[in-house]
Amino acid sequence: MCDSDRLQLRLGYLKEIGLLSPPFPKRTVLTWSRHGQKIASISATVKEGGSNLQVILSYDLDNSPVSYCIGLAYTPSNLGIGMTPYFRCPSSLVKARVLYLYGGYFVSRKAIPRFTYESQLEPPSIRPITKVFKLDARLESLYLQLYRPYSKSTYRGKPTRRHRNLSRRIHVLEEFMTVNLCKAIRL
Repeated sequence: MCDSDRLQLRLGYLKEIGLLSPPFPKRTVLTWSRHGQKIASISATVKEGGSNLQVILSYDLDNSPVSYCIGLAYTPSNLGIGMTPYFRCPSSLVKARVLYLYGGYFVSRKAIPRFTYESQLEPPSIRPITKVFKLDARLESLYLQLYRPYSKSTYRGKPTRRHRNLSRRIHVLEEFMTVNLCKAIRL
């Protein structure tokens, strides 16, 4: 089973929405959607439990309520500044930044048998070509941002900061894409 087929609970997203910063307890509803349609939602509450934080997940699974606690573990940052949080997998107790829904519970990838990333299923000879297509899609989105209607490229004769940044990112991405395209062709 691939990672793209499973619901994911990312620690980075919880930090991004401010769920891991004081004051505690905090509560929110997390929602997943595919192609614009809601496929799942859960209630997440973060509270202090002893010296570490705990994330309490509550949701309905096959019309029966499920509620359990996922602890957070902290390790010193590799930069020497502060601590880095990790989920403590409720099944295997390993530290993880992403938990996946498996068997009705969010667990780490180590707790899921035969779990693979999508790129692991591709033949190694195809990976550079796939990378070029992904870069091309990102390049197209940057071009769409740069040349969208009513977007100003200059102000008082000088390029706007937005236009300058997008142009620089496009230039860097085009160079990177050229290198990867050469690698893909050499196969």
